[in-house]
Amino acid sequence: MKQAYVVTEGERDIEILKKLLANPLIKQTVFAPGIETYGAMSLASTLLSTRRKPVVLVVDTNTRDESAIYEKVDTLRYLLRQAAADVPFKVLPAIPEIEAVFFEDRNFVERIIGRKFSDLEWKFAKLSPKEALTTFLGAPEQLHKKILSRMTKEDVRALQHHSLIVELSEFLESALANGASRRAEAYA
Repeated sequence: MKQAYVVTEGERDIEILKKLLANPLIKQTVFAPGIETYGAMSLASTLLSTRRKPVVLVVDTNTRDESAIYEKVDTLRYLLRQAAADVPFKVLPAIPEIEAVFFEDRNFVERIIGRKFSDLEWKFAKLSPKEALTTFLGAPEQLHKKILSRMTKEDVRALQHHSLIVELSEFLESALANGASRRAEAYA
């Protein structure tokens, strides 16, 4: 039985998250693609108010500016709080975009791309991960397939240390544990 929702800005984001989350979490979670940030926010709001189950909204910040990120996340939290009532939810910013999770491990990115980065190239690639990956691997439509299909179990374990994946996993584990305890109380 599905106990939580993860809403993203699109299908490609879902592919990444499903590759990096633990199977027990995936099995109990519905992944729902929105269209861009505010389409995803609208979907998350609808799910909170109608399904009454925990929701995580994962959005690209498209910036590294801390005040802009704070403002975007704060606005999204405010809007979702209106629909949530007492249902747990979380807004997780992907800084600057979800492809940043691949840059958790330099060896992984260099192996996938097939070349070593200079320290300066690495620094710039981390600032704009989607652009860097597109530059080296080609069209965005194929980008995720090229990366995800080349991932080993060791790569997955290394990338799971990215703060976005850690926070998402922790929220889902907590929400699923609370849902299980509420169900047990209902039968007591």
